[in-house]
Amino acid sequence: YQRRVQGKNQLMLRSLLPQRTFSKTFFVRRHNLLKSPVIKPNLFNRIISNVASQESNLTAQSLQNLQPSVVVEKLTKSFYRRPLPPDVFDFSSKEGKQLFKEALEQGYTEGYFSLAAQFYTQSEPAYCGLATLCIVLNSLQIDPNAIWKGVWRWYSEEMLQLCSPPEVVKKKGISLIEFGCLANSNGAQVKVYSSDRSSEEEFRKIVEKATSSDVERVVVCYSRKVLGQTGDGHFSPIGAYHKNKDLVLLMDVARFKYPPHWIPLSSLFRASLEIDPDTSKSRGYLVLSSPNSHSSLERLSRILGFSFQKMSNRVWYQLKQEIEIRMPTHLPDLIARSFRCLTDSDHELLNVFSRELAKLDAIDDPLKVKIQTLLEQIERTELYGLVKEMSYSRFEFDRSRALLLCGILLSFPMENLNFLPQEFGRSVEDLWKLSSDREPELNQEISRLRAAMYPENNCNQVTCYNQIKTDQRLFI
Repeated sequence: YQRRVQGKNQLMLRSLLPQRTFSKTFFVRRHNLLKSPVIKPNLFNRIISNVASQESNLTAQSLQNLQPSVVVEKLTKSFYRRPLPPDVFDFSSKEGKQLFKEALEQGYTEGYFSLAAQFYTQSEPAYCGLATLCIVLNSLQIDPNAIWKGVWRWYSEEMLQLCSPPEVVKKKGISLIEFGCLANSNGAQVKVYSSDRSSEEEFRKIVEKATSSDVERVVVCYSRKVLGQTGDGHFSPIGAYHKNKDLVLLMDVARFKYPPHWIPLSSLFRASLEIDPDTSKSRGYLVLSSPNSHSSLERLSRILGFSFQKMSNRVWYQLKQEIEIRMPTHLPDLIARSFRCLTDSDHELLNVFSRELAKLDAIDDPLKVKIQTLLEQIERTELYGLVKEMSYSRFEFDRSRALLLCGILLSFPMENLNFLPQEFGRSVEDLWKLSSDREPELNQEISRLRAAMYPENNCNQVTCYNQIKTDQRLFI
């Protein structure tokens, strides 16, 4: 019967038949189809009844075949981009190209090419932070140690484990401190600067340093309103800097709205000073770099598909909660309660880790040498003796497992144990204190782990979101 349909009716049926659902507009305009003598009402009713129970929006092809009034009604409620304010320059304009050429000659476009290779448009209106983070992580060539699609490991927005519920992020986006938390938990070194604690001159120096090398990226959290743009809070990376004219190339990830553009550095810093209504704190900027300083234990755990750092972080905060309820009276009690904070899943991961340590030949040589040296130095500590003794009473003793448990305890940020009784706290501090002469590699390893132990720097979905709202130690 469809072969008998001619002209517009034929095109309309072909565009509608593959569709599984229809919007209400089809029912409103149903009489327009029924006017044709070629399309019989009973055929049209059968097509509609097969799909009317589901909801859908009109496709572009369907819109083309609807009456003009329907198309106008749809398009008047939508937007195609926004004009840039007069004091900025479109990157693709004649002025924008000339500015880039001059910045290239000045040597302040080093990070641009890596960012441009990964640059894409955010997938949701509120995903500016997530899109910016993925672009930066991929441009820094950080391995997510997780499968994206097929056999490929790559960062994309849906792979980031969020501090807030996904539906909240989809509606409101993320804050400056949450961005820093996500960046660190996904492998980057990150420093967060609250603009009200920084200055325009400091921001200028950081931008100049970052754009003159390919090892750092600057991300700005700013208010669009201050810049004369529509909307408010937004994240985007800086791709280049024009020193003579004091302009930065802001690579806006909302490309459906604004293209990348050159903007005065002073204006951008002023926009980053605005208060975020969700946190009641100033916006700011971040400096991200590759994770060359990750600890050896963390690198090995990521190869095995989990994070030693995250495990230590979780145990630390559960231990803190226990200590606040009941204060430990002696060291064995503190260590025993640390063991109790390990979940069944943690124990299973430690078993996997332990088995992998037992066959270090499977690991690349530089990492193998570092970890072997590290374990030998842990074994010489007084704390290891206590852990070994207590392990005999709680588990079937395993050297690698005991060393890992000791590593977890050593990674605790003991400088924050000021809530312990003074004498007991001093004995704990002495036990945790390492000799920089006897254990240089262990000192470096533990300092790297401890630097990432705070909840702002390491996303822990159980405790992180509550902590980052109040603890501001991540801020420089």
